[in-house]
Amino acid sequence: MTKDRLEDYRGQAKEHLLRYLDLLERQHQAITEGDTDRLEALVLESGDALAGLESVQRVLAAREREPASGERAEMESLVARAREQQKKNEECLRERRDDLGRRITELRIPRRARSVFAPPAHGGRSIDLTR
Repeated sequence: MTKDRLEDYRGQAKEHLLRYLDLLERQHQAITEGDTDRLEALVLESGDALAGLESVQRVLAAREREPASGERAEMESLVARAREQQKKNEECLRERRDDLGRRITELRIPRRARSVFAPPAHGGRSIDLTR
């Protein structure tokens, strides 16, 4: 494979990675805003971005012997940012899930009014119905 072609594949890999990172950041925003429809669309789109990145990386791995160190460092930095953003998104989703679980539990457990027959909470008198 020619050097120009390798450069082209490296450029494609970088574009896919930048697109994926952008999608992760937009997913985080959708999570924090509670926009599940947009989140679902972004998750599907990020799957496509990852598939494209993986196919380009497979081609590069099979053909490339020594990538340029500057480009390699930049790609590693982008991969690290993508992993960090993915972790943030997972944590945000966990927090959102827990919050929604609490809300659902609150909705399922009806709050009961105090009975008139229960002893008073603040030391007041209760009604004697035995007479």
